[in-house]
Amino acid sequence: TEALRVVFLAASILSISELEVLGAPVASQAQQAPTAWAQTAPPAQAAVRELDGDGDGKLDLALENPWLRLLVSPARGGVVRSLIYNPVSTDLVCAEGSNFGLLREQLWKLQYFLADNPCTVERGTSKGSAWIETHITGAGGMMAFTHTRKRITLYDSSSVAEVQWNLTNDPSSMTEYEYGLWMHNWTGIPGAETRYFVPTVEGVQEFVLRPGEIKEQVDLWYREPARGWIGLVGEPPGQEGATVGLALLVPYENLACFYHWAGLSSWAATVEWRHGLVKLAAGESFKTRYLLVPFSGLTRVDGVCALTAPEAPGAPAAVVGSVDAQRKDGRLSAQVTV
Repeated sequence: TEALRVVFLAASILSISELEVLGAPVASQAQQAPTAWAQTAPPAQAAVRELDGDGDGKLDLALENPWLRLLVSPARGGVVRSLIYNPVSTDLVCAEGSNFGLLREQLWKLQYFLADNPCTVERGTSKGSAWIETHITGAGGMMAFTHTRKRITLYDSSSVAEVQWNLTNDPSSMTEYEYGLWMHNWTGIPGAETRYFVPTVEGVQEFVLRPGEIKEQVDLWYREPARGWIGLVGEPPGQEGATVGLALLVPYENLACFYHWAGLSSWAATVEWRHGLVKLAAGESFKTRYLLVPFSGLTRVDGVCALTAPEAPGAPAAVVGSVDAQRKDGRLSAQVTV
C-alpha cells in the first residue's frame, strides 16, 4: 500500500523478511558507515586491515589502495558498507539500513537472502594486490548445501576493484538444483541528485533520482539489457562542477535483467542485477566475475568496456565513456569523452 510495504520469505517457513513503513521524505535517510576510518592518507600500495569502521562494536575489514577504500562487514554477510573514491573523497554507498550496501548476495529463485547468514572471512596480500574473501552457507533445506565464496581484490596499479563470486551445490546434497543468482547494491551520490544509466535494446536508458522529490515508489525493470554494465554519476555536495560516478561490469552471457528500487524517502536507488537460471548438479559450481569502476569528470555514461580479459594475469583495467551527439544542417556529429 502507500503506507506499508511487506516482503515475505517463503523458503521453508512462511515469514516476514522486510517491513517498511512509508511516509513523507525526511531530511536525511541514507545510513552510511562513518568515514573517519578513511581520513588518513591512502596507502601507497594495496593493503587490508582490521578495524571497527562503522562504530557498531564489531570488527570490519578495510581494503585499500591509492584510489579506493572499501569497508567490508563480515557481521553483515560480507556486504561492502563503504566505497570511497579517493580522488574526490566521495563515498558511493548510500544504503537504507545497516544490512545493505554493495555486493549483497541473494537468490531470486528460490527467493533467499544469503547475506543474512553468518559469514566467515579470509584476507591476504600478494605481490601487487590485497584481497578479502567471504564464505557463506545457507540454512534450511537445500540452502544448507549451498555455499558461496566472494573474493574482492584491489591492485597496486589499478582503480578498478575485481569481484569473483562462486556458488556451489555441495556434493553431499546428492541433488540437482536450479538457482537464480541475484546481486543487490545500494549506491548513489549521498545528498545529491544521482543519474543512473542502463544499456537496453532501445538505447541507453536514464533514470534521475532527486532526494526529497520522489512522488511514488520507484520500481524499474530492464528486462532486455544490450550490454553487461550499469552506471551512475552525480555531483557531490560542496564540490561544484565536479562529478563522480561508478560503473559496474557484469558478464553479459548470463545476465537476465537490471533493476532499480527506491522508496519515497530514499537518497539513492538500488542497482541490482539477476543472472539467468543455472542448474547445478551435486558438486558443481557457478562462477562469475564483476568489475567495480569508479570515475570522475563525466556527466553521463554511454559505454563501459573492460580492457583486460578475465583470464589475463595482473590488474584489471576498464574505460567509461560518454557521447555528446548533435545534428546540424543534416549532419550528425559526436564527441566522445572517456
